[in-house]
Amino acid sequence: MDGMSEAAGESFWAATATGHAPTERLEGHLDTDIAVIGGGVTGLCAALHLAEAGREVVVIDAEAPGWGASGRAGGEVLPGLKIDPETMVSRFGEMEGERLAEWAGGITDLVFSLVERHGIDCHARRTGWVQAAYTKGEMKTLEARCRQWQARGAPVKLLDREETARCLGTPPELYLGAWLDGRGGAIHPLDYTLGLAAAAARHGARLFRKAPARTLTHEGSAWRITTDNGGSIKVRHVVVATNAYTGDLVPGLSRSIVPMRASQAVSAPLDAAQREAILPAGHVASDRRRVLISFRLSHDGRLILGGPGGTGQAKGEALFAKASETAVELFGAAGEGVRWAYGWSGQIALTRDFLPHLHEPETGLHVALGYNGRGLALASALGKEVADRIAGGSPEALAFPVSRLKPIPLHAASEPALAVGQRVMGLLDQMERRLGI
Repeated sequence: MDGMSEAAGESFWAATATGHAPTERLEGHLDTDIAVIGGGVTGLCAALHLAEAGREVVVIDAEAPGWGASGRAGGEVLPGLKIDPETMVSRFGEMEGERLAEWAGGITDLVFSLVERHGIDCHARRTGWVQAAYTKGEMKTLEARCRQWQARGAPVKLLDREETARCLGTPPELYLGAWLDGRGGAIHPLDYTLGLAAAAARHGARLFRKAPARTLTHEGSAWRITTDNGGSIKVRHVVVATNAYTGDLVPGLSRSIVPMRASQAVSAPLDAAQREAILPAGHVASDRRRVLISFRLSHDGRLILGGPGGTGQAKGEALFAKASETAVELFGAAGEGVRWAYGWSGQIALTRDFLPHLHEPETGLHVALGYNGRGLALASALGKEVADRIAGGSPEALAFPVSRLKPIPLHAASEPALAVGQRVMGLLDQMERRLGI
């Protein structure tokens, strides 16, 4: 997430981060093996795994590692994809679909293992993820989701209305039920990102700040990257990991995703009574509305609200007003006295099929993007997947499918259509709730 004026200092994470990424300025020309464009979780995970494998790798970022979405997300570490295992099997076939389901179910394991293995101090905790149903139709979806993951051995279970209310601290009439997925958890996203950067540097990767890529061209069998500050890099492999901040570096790539602005609001530390009432078990949570709300507690006892439904696309006082309204809806009297301390917004990347995308449009060019609001775990896993592909991993070990880069038809109209669509989807949520469907 970007700060409301694209300034990192406006995020709670920037204000509380303790990590450090050892960066340098790019001057002159470099010849190396692999260059990663984008210092977020995707690019840094790719760089870390490649550096651990003994490959020469550099990372360039237009600002600095963690400056964009990776360092300003809500911090929820969620398993799975937007589609469920049976849909994966239906879409990709029995063998590939089950392999993809196994991969998607383990993406949170990767995050927490990286935190432990590299000693990343990011307030990691794995208390589980609660996803709550606002309508009967949403509850049926959660029942099917739970059944499918239980059949694959995942630590998940259904919660009824009363259990959901006790677990979340919400009024019993708000949600019809939920599922609890023990694989989920939370981290300080900026400290996690900076920790990945520091680990990559310890293994030999070089990290360059204030080096926005200007051009990407073939030079024989290699690639040449030029940057705005006059530097250039000649490499065999390029990883483009720019997600919602993707420009025209790769033809058609920016038209394959739709940037959507989402917001986060973080409260002052909750008092003792609020802390007992709001998310008493410390789960991370979201609901199943079309325009969803996400909510959790920070490591120092603050309420974090996120998503286009939780805080809209507002900013400033309008953002805090929407956050207050949402806190009361979620937590009743306990939410009335919540005071807001931080608020920011920024771009996430949506894809047409609601799946992240892995592209290889030309030899030596690797692209990973499109996390649809679930970036931390998915980006970590897809970054490793890119690294494994470059390092020559066997096809059997590579679970995520490479797809053809396909720009979205009528892309210029997609952003305004999305804004209208969010309002319509919110009305549909309310209508279905009233009709009891």
